[in-house]
Amino acid sequence: MAAGTAVVGVGVLLRGASRRPGMVAAVGLLVAALGVIMLAAGRTPSPAVLAGVLVGVGSGCFATHVGPLVLAATPLTHLARVQSVLVLVQSLPLLVTANAFGLVAEATDVAAVLYGCAGVLAVTGLTALAVPTLHRSSGSSAPAGVRRPNI
Repeated sequence: MAAGTAVVGVGVLLRGASRRPGMVAAVGLLVAALGVIMLAAGRTPSPAVLAGVLVGVGSGCFATHVGPLVLAATPLTHLARVQSVLVLVQSLPLLVTANAFGLVAEATDVAAVLYGCAGVLAVTGLTALAVPTLHRSSGSSAPAGVRRPNI
């Protein structure tokens, strides 16, 4: 997973983020969902490694594009506050869900938990793809005359 995320992160660092960050973030969720499905279905190490890379690539696409998307829509007067809340919103669910999924996986089948996670990722990605506002290029989200910082 780390390798897939790092490849996306380095790519965004060198080439910049997509001009359609909403679309890339949504597709990233779908790629991560595919990786989780492969992880649930795989019974040998090779598919698990490929699944981990796909989850990392999908997560990397989402993370590198959703943050700038949110920050680009934030008034400059509130940028630091929104960025702080964004970090909290991205981190706090990990603490809760890691423990909750562990308990559920212990009581049921691990594959069932993974398929459930993949379902949530896929539905979220497809829902995001259905939002017309997220289809715009990043330059169209700022009001006229407002200069956005390079993120």
